[in-house]
Amino acid sequence: ANPAACRMLGYSEDEIRKAGRDGIVIAGDPAMAALLEQRRLHGKAIGELSLIRRDGVRLPVEISTQIFRDVDGEERTSHFVRDISERKRGEAALAQAEAHYRHLFENAPYGIYTLDAEGVFTKLNPAAERVMERTSEELIGKHFSTVVAPADLPFVQNRFERVLSGS
Repeated sequence: ANPAACRMLGYSEDEIRKAGRDGIVIAGDPAMAALLEQRRLHGKAIGELSLIRRDGVRLPVEISTQIFRDVDGEERTSHFVRDISERKRGEAALAQAEAHYRHLFENAPYGIYTLDAEGVFTKLNPAAERVMERTSEELIGKHFSTVVAPADLPFVQNRFERVLSGS
């Protein structure tokens, strides 16, 4: 273990060596078996694990491990470990924001829909389905012109083009 690993985990190099994998990886981490199998089959593996720091705090890490032979021909392994705590916090915040957006989208009293750049429906909320009197299954993949009255189509097409151009 190098000094960075010791700082990351709060253990001395000797303590890390004595603890070994079973003393540092969170017991029962389901990713461990898959990572070891991948390394056994391919000689190397990259994945995420949860480690336990000296203070008892779980530490999410990305680990890159590889099997190699030393100068004496003995099989050894190397491990490069990166703390991904910030990334995990960001992922959790993004998941929370997405859940909030999904709740607002699904429960809004007003019709909300999205179109791609060609004007094809990609998503509709329940209120939009009620207003258009069609289900998402009926409209997703269809052009917006399928729900616009023919007399209104030039206006709606012009508005759509203005939105796309940013004007």
